[in-house]
Amino acid sequence: MFSARQPPGFERTTALVARALGVTPSDLENGLRRAGAGDLAEIVAFRKANFDELIQGDDAAYLQWRYRLGRVDAGMGELWLLFRGGELIGAVGTEDIECLHNGTRCHGVRTMDILVARAVQSSGLGVWLNQAIFRTTPFAMAVGANRRSAGTVNRLFRAMPPLVEWRLLIDTRAFVRKRIPLALLAAPVALAANFALRFGRELAGMFSDRKFEVRPIARFDDDVTALYVADAAGRTVVKRDAAFLNYRLFQNPRGAYLAAGAYRDGRLEGIIAWRATSHDGEPRWAHVIEVQATGTDRNAVLRKLLLHVGRQADAAACHRVSLIMLDALPSSVLWSCGFITARHNRKIFGLHANDPALLSSLSGAKWALTDLCDDNDGS
Repeated sequence: MFSARQPPGFERTTALVARALGVTPSDLENGLRRAGAGDLAEIVAFRKANFDELIQGDDAAYLQWRYRLGRVDAGMGELWLLFRGGELIGAVGTEDIECLHNGTRCHGVRTMDILVARAVQSSGLGVWLNQAIFRTTPFAMAVGANRRSAGTVNRLFRAMPPLVEWRLLIDTRAFVRKRIPLALLAAPVALAANFALRFGRELAGMFSDRKFEVRPIARFDDDVTALYVADAAGRTVVKRDAAFLNYRLFQNPRGAYLAAGAYRDGRLEGIIAWRATSHDGEPRWAHVIEVQATGTDRNAVLRKLLLHVGRQADAAACHRVSLIMLDALPSSVLWSCGFITARHNRKIFGLHANDPALLSSLSGAKWALTDLCDDNDGS
């Protein structure tokens, strides 16, 4: 409906979409509202009927965990619903974010879970929903858009460098079998490769800095906030606090994460969070969703935490460790721990701000992002 290069402004989009939907522009704007608890059953049915893929797990539990739905003591953002004559035809979610940027705090949202009813998918409603959200916030960001929404994101958001996957290979059997079809030859090659990789990890662990102790974290304390504030020097980071991390990582209905901290003399200097998972019949793998460290020995802390997860993933029979990020860790640290880039696997990162000066400032900054800024939730 719109140009592939650049959609029109909000007023023009409103007029075009309203006409396509057979409503007035004011009816279109008035049909958008925040979801409440009483909308839950209808939202679940709408998502089930219009998603291209099967929704994993208990969708009602996921929605109540992720969105406020009229409450003040739960959720991380709002789910916006669009009705036409009482019929739900569109939805878009947001997560509240606070960025530390150029020494200041900048509040915005991250968009996600955008969905348009199949019957009106050619109306341009996906563009309009995004533009409607832009009017509610100083800036918006999109991370990890799927194929369905990638085109809309690319047109509406300022393109930024993507998040790139780094992989630590632990079990080479599947990798070797693809390249050596002969089983009698593939098995010993994989066995030798696995031994060499494990030996390399153990050797790196022996030489890792012993002044740091890695301990499991079952609940984050307020000292974790300092890791993000200190790391903001010269970079733009999404601020996290203990309440968010505890909620996001440990109360996730689609699967809780494990976490560990690196301590020196009892002081927290770094954290890492991961989860062993598997889907679509692939071998088990460890997904690192967050890693953060600070201090003059930051690289040593990061190395200690990555090596720890490598050992944990090996013990959990994972065939690899996956970490998707943008400038969150130095490449030299990842390489020293055995990680290599999987550049074919990238996630979109885009920014939008109504104020051109703010957009210029944000898009010109060096961002540090991990998969905690995506809404994959371990599914």
